[in-house]
Amino acid sequence: MNAISGNAVRKITSDSKGNLWIGTEDAGVNRLDLKTGLFKHYTATGKKEDIAYYNVHGLLAAGNQLFIGMFYNGLDIMDTRTGKVTDHFRVIKDSAEQVIDFVSCIYLTRDSTLLVGTAYHGSSLLVYNRSNKTFRRVPQIPYNSYTWDIREDSRGNIWTGSVSRGAYYYHPKTGDQGNIRFGDTVHNTVVNEFAVYSIWEDRAGFLWFATTGRPD
Repeated sequence: MNAISGNAVRKITSDSKGNLWIGTEDAGVNRLDLKTGLFKHYTATGKKEDIAYYNVHGLLAAGNQLFIGMFYNGLDIMDTRTGKVTDHFRVIKDSAEQVIDFVSCIYLTRDSTLLVGTAYHGSSLLVYNRSNKTFRRVPQIPYNSYTWDIREDSRGNIWTGSVSRGAYYYHPKTGDQGNIRFGDTVHNTVVNEFAVYSIWEDRAGFLWFATTGRPD
């Protein structure tokens, strides 16, 4: 049967060849060829060339590579021409910092910097160097901030949404950085912090933050 596998779609990304890549939390990755309407499924089988885990949270297509972030199973890099995994990082770390294995989001900036957002203990934002296959933590994003989403705005600021610390931003070239909190303020203290699940900039240059908070 030609249909998507899984019942819980987490991320969708497109490539330059007219395909949609769909990451699910219960059945790995699907590729939808928009020209033919046909699906192809990629799931964990235990083989080295297949994805390591079925629960996918981060997904990004860049060139001939598909970056697949997984729940407690690190990061896979697939060659989209063959459908085979070429690199697997069971944990995400730089040379000196705490390791993380939950990749929640992946983002490519306009200058082709590849950013990897991580979640839970030791979570942070890291830069992946595709030449030497190493990770470097972005110091402007604090530890344990649980990076839910990444977005570059039209001014070159990089924004991240967190579960309990609002939205952080930094500019890689100017050094500007900051933090916007979402929640209730009681005696100058933010309480009932709202998680920031998604960040978007509209055509007028306004930033929108999708949170779990009330509409008021």
